[in-house]
Amino acid sequence: MTPEQAQLLESQIGLLAQTASATSMAVLLLLLRRKHRGRTFFHLWCMAWLSLSIALMSLVVSSSAWVTAGEMTTVTWQELFYAIYFLGKFGFYLLLVAGTLRFTRSETKRARLAFHITAVVALLFAAALPCFQHNLTTLVRAQAPAACVAGLLCAHLFWRQHNLRSFGTRYCTLMFLAMSALWFTYFMVLSFNDVAGLLRGSSLYGALTHYNSYFDLLVQQLLAFGFVVLLLEQGRRETDLAHVKLLAAHEKLRNVALQDQLTGAENRLALREYQRDELDKCALVACDLDLLKDVNDQFGHEAGDQLLSHFVAVLREGLRDYDRIFRMGGDEFVLIMPTSDPADALHRVRTLLQQAPTSTWREHTLRLTASLGAVNWSKGADLQTTLHEADQLMYADKRSNKATRR
Repeated sequence: MTPEQAQLLESQIGLLAQTASATSMAVLLLLLRRKHRGRTFFHLWCMAWLSLSIALMSLVVSSSAWVTAGEMTTVTWQELFYAIYFLGKFGFYLLLVAGTLRFTRSETKRARLAFHITAVVALLFAAALPCFQHNLTTLVRAQAPAACVAGLLCAHLFWRQHNLRSFGTRYCTLMFLAMSALWFTYFMVLSFNDVAGLLRGSSLYGALTHYNSYFDLLVQQLLAFGFVVLLLEQGRRETDLAHVKLLAAHEKLRNVALQDQLTGAENRLALREYQRDELDKCALVACDLDLLKDVNDQFGHEAGDQLLSHFVAVLREGLRDYDRIFRMGGDEFVLIMPTSDPADALHRVRTLLQQAPTSTWREHTLRLTASLGAVNWSKGADLQTTLHEADQLMYADKRSNKATRR
């Protein structure tokens, strides 16, 4: 076997390996796409590898014996398969850019228009050039600028997305830069005889001419791996976001479950879950609005609801942030006031009610008065027992208030 034949065999083996790798990677990405149909950026990258595998298959077929046999048909078949190869490779670069634009959310109206114009021009050029140029080396050299520009543009789009900065984006940035550097080297060696002359005979020149298919294979495989990493990272980000939303929704539902919807005070369930702090003093005050039934009977339940809301608003405005207001139902409320003794708590609540602004219902004044009973909620004391003691004092105050009104 002559050196020329050995070199041709090596290049064909490398091309076959690159084609098999690109095809298997396209199949793998398409299988992954089935479970990620909503991610259009990944769909575009899958189509890029499919376009690449078609391009490489056409190059393999163009070098087969049945195409090259027969002088009359050689040029015609090679034009066809070279056109498919060139269109596939340009489609590969364009789809890489389109997927990256979509992933990085850089697809503005202006960018979309520029991309569409560039895509049309590039594909027309890819389809027309093989009709005028039948030298494969020249065709490979002609795609080098497109590969360099696509790689640099994708690397730039990934790098400038600070909110998406991750291992996957840094890795893909590096692979796109590697793709650009590789094709820039090809272009320099294939285009300028001076550069080729300087490198000829060196190990670098030998590697570029004998193993360029393997270099392409390596970069393409590593880039495809980066896309899979990006897909996994995107899934993790979406899972984390869904988890945060779920926690927020759970907290919101919990707050709704523990809150009285009319007044905004906490409800009976919230009081059951309340845990007394280890403080020396903690006052528990039982409250009952005195005139709610009269307001409901005279003006209707809407007026009574307004009076209840006004009562809670007055307390919330005047009490401390860590004092708690619970509505037990109807016109009954419980206040828990840490660091306060019963006498201080009663004085503070009565002062708030006496100084409360007037509430009116359709030009009728709604009086805000309440019967109160306060006890000390001592450490270790049962809540229900303490509530019962406060209720007894509140009922005694209510009887006293009724007697006074008479």
